Amino acid sequence: MMHMDHVIMRANVGGAVLLGMAMVVALTLSLCSATAAPPLSVAESAELRLDHDGAPLIVRDTLSANDGWENADDVVVSETDAGKVVNVYRMSSDTLDYRKEASVRNNVFELTVRFRLYAYKNEGLDGIAYSFYVPAQRLDGASFKAMTGDKPYRGSEVVSGTLTADQKDGSVVAGLRYLALTGPCGDIVMDFVPKGRSVYPSWRATEAMVGGAWSLAKEGDFFVFSFGMSMRWYGGLRTSKVLIYEGQYNYDEGHPQQDEGHYAAVPETTVALAFYEPAPEGSRSMGLQP
Repeated sequence: MMHMDHVIMRANVGGAVLLGMAMVVALTLSLCSATAAPPLSVAESAELRLDHDGAPLIVRDTLSANDGWENADDVVVSETDAGKVVNVYRMSSDTLDYRKEASVRNNVFELTVRFRLYAYKNEGLDGIAYSFYVPAQRLDGASFKAMTGDKPYRGSEVVSGTLTADQKDGSVVAGLRYLALTGPCGDIVMDFVPKGRSVYPSWRATEAMVGGAWSLAKEGDFFVFSFGMSMRWYGGLRTSKVLIYEGQYNYDEGHPQQDEGHYAAVPETTVALAFYEPAPEGSRSMGLQP
């Protein structure tokens, strides 16, 4: 009788282990590949939602100092030969305008964000940041390799590590330009400077030059990717572009130019800004008046 109880107990324990393993497998499937879906798909909504293999990858996005995407003037969805494009914009504000375009074309997700704060509208604002949120459970156990640095002429560094859902809140990677993730949900690349090294510094991210390094932080149940700018009385404009696709770390091939410098040839001449004294002999007038 004791032998039979022992056998039954072992069977129950074995069943519990199998049940536990099944739950883990089911949870992994729900976080990764729940259905036979396209590799990447974007929702037709003002708030950003991106699925990877049929499961959520980006679940929401925010723009600080904005009272929600409900204030958008319009959400325009277009179908192209290559895929879907979702445009969300607000151009009617006298404080903060924005436009973001999300698309999936040829299995590559592309996000472009632009926002502008008007002059003298910075009261109570230390800065403005755009962020998108990835569930921490989605990246639990994923290893990463990242190219960092927010200056075109110094400070480039490759960093690596592992993301866990229970790690403490705080900064994970600063000055983020390129991130490759390897984990239970596959290999994913996030390229935050797809237009090249010459455009990513924050001070050069204007309307005509899309760029700027991002940051990665852990906040509660999410890993949060952000970029932004500090606020001055004169306002400002900020833009950035991100590509997300399946793949492994390959920064050098996609970004072959590692260093950059600028110079301009200036003819030898003498210029004097002499408002109160006669100009030195040999100098030329710039047409300025005191």
